[in-house]
Amino acid sequence: YIQRPAVEAKVLGLFAKPRPDGRMPRLVSIIGFGGMGKTRLAVACALQAVALFDGDHDDGVYFVRLDDRLPTKESLAEAIGAAFGWIGEAALPDRFLAALRERNSLLVFDNFETVDSDDSRQFVARLITETRHLRLLVTGREAVKLDDAEHLVDGDDPRNHMTAAEARELFVERARQKRGADWSPDERDEATIGRIIELTDHIPLALELAAAWVGHKSLDEIAAGIAATPLGAETAQPPRHGRIGPDRHRSLTRCLDWSFQLLEPAAQEAFARFGVFADSFTADAARTVCDLPDADTMLSRLQDASLLRRSEVASQSRYELNRFTRSYAAEKLDALPVSDAVRQRFVNHYRELVVAHHHIND
Repeated sequence: YIQRPAVEAKVLGLFAKPRPDGRMPRLVSIIGFGGMGKTRLAVACALQAVALFDGDHDDGVYFVRLDDRLPTKESLAEAIGAAFGWIGEAALPDRFLAALRERNSLLVFDNFETVDSDDSRQFVARLITETRHLRLLVTGREAVKLDDAEHLVDGDDPRNHMTAAEARELFVERARQKRGADWSPDERDEATIGRIIELTDHIPLALELAAAWVGHKSLDEIAAGIAATPLGAETAQPPRHGRIGPDRHRSLTRCLDWSFQLLEPAAQEAFARFGVFADSFTADAARTVCDLPDADTMLSRLQDASLLRRSEVASQSRYELNRFTRSYAAEKLDALPVSDAVRQRFVNHYRELVVAHHHIND
């Protein structure tokens, strides 16, 4: 994560500024298009909030993943319960609210658009009105739409974009992962990096995609390759009600197009097949669902290209695609002759896991 002091201060300042009625704000949303760095910004702000609002979060800060859940209050409550480690009846909405009533916690809701509905918004309103100290920091493509309670930071507003200095720092730090920690761009490199920043529109995901290739291409070749790639078509995630320019949206797709075209055919097909996964997945799941005997090789290849990320959960590697990137991969999957077979294996694989889980519990 590259620090973004001005935007971080804006987010945290909204929590600290009293409302006209004297009450302190308890819901702040960071909204914006996919790939703009909302999640990492929210996490950075949440970590700072622990120190800034001393004592206000004594009961913890919790990250609540909402990717591809149903737009219901029960689904939202289940996701929050998972963050707290609550299952079964403890995660039912009414039981859940009672348990949270006196807690001093900050909840980070990531990708709220997945559960966005009147039902979910009413539940969020209850989280605020029926608890005393709970704070909510929400990311999403749209606001929660609680006009009387919500404060917004619009990531699509040019004033909240990465500055040129922040974009350069992100690119250089990512490039050093490929060229070595001691690599330092010279004057000519700096000019080309400036060109790459312009071509990527200061978008964090686009910058990472560009920097991922510095171990294979010169900076001039990267800039020329992106510039020669036509602006991408709009994907399944169109601009939010026309509030951002279409070129900014399409420039991210262009970087994905450019990066995808550089992959060898086997990696391209593997990437498309991984678009079937709605959440993180293991190498074994990739091997079975996507029918890829060389899944480990493909996962490493795509991780090297910044097209997916690896994390560790309980000492096991798990892989996931950025939400925007996954949408792009899913479109590629639709074009494959094997798309239906991949989706059927996905259903069969997770059905077997559920059956096995219930068998063990029984």
